Parts: sequence; structure tokens; C-alpha cells
Amino acid sequence: MKTILRTLVFTAISVRFSQYLLATFDFGEPYIKNFIFICIALALLYFALKPILGMINLPSSGVGYCVFVILLTFVILYVLTLFIPQFDFIAIKTHNLLIFGYMIPSKSLTEVWSGATGSVIVGLTYCFLGSIMPGKK
Repeated sequence: MKTILRTLVFTAISVRFSQYLLATFDFGEPYIKNFIFICIALALLYFALKPILGMINLPSSGVGYCVFVILLTFVILYVLTLFIPQFDFIAIKTHNLLIFGYMIPSKSLTEVWSGATGSVIVGLTYCFLGSIMPGKK
């Protein structure tokens, strides 16, 4: 039970952090209901991912695991856009970023690239939270 709750909380934090950073998702009119449903769907994916990857002998930790998390997050979010009519990806325009003295120019992202960027942020945040607060070994 602790593992399921931990996964659900990490997923909610990851999705909210992604919204805070770029706001790539539009949850529609019943915001809370759609947000909770999407967090539950992603938490089920994340909860079942490690055992499934372990059964088919794929990496269940490290960089390889994060790549699987990012790819499957995008797939699940795209499928959820088909099942929840109010949930959608939003075309965004990023701002100029100054990182360690290098300027990253602003970009206009289409809906697909916006969803991919949001999935990367959600996946990396979830992997980061899972790495700093590991569960039972």
C-alpha cells in the first residue's frame, strides 16, 4: 500500500511540476477530476513498469529505465487524449533561457512536440524522485 501511495504522490508531483514549468497540458473543465484520473493512469503505469521490465530482462533502473519511462509516459498521455475529450496537448512558445552563460533561444512547439516535452519533464521528474527516495529493495 505504501508503494502504491508513493507512486501516486510522485506522479502527481511530476505532472504538477511539468505544468508549472511549461504548461503543456490542458486538463479541460473538470480540472481536478481529469488531473486525478491522469495521475492515476500514469501511477498504474509506473507501478507496473519495474516488474514487467524485470520479467522480460530489460533495465529496471538507471538511464535505460528512464528512457522507457519517458517513452511510455508519452504513449499513455497520447492515449489519454483520445479517451478524455477535455484533455489535450497545448502548442506553446518557450522563453529564452540562459544556462551557464549559453543562450537557448525561444521556440514555438506544436502540440505533438509540446506533449513530448511535457512527457520528458514528467518522466525525468518521476525518475529523479524515485532515485532520491527509493522504496524497499
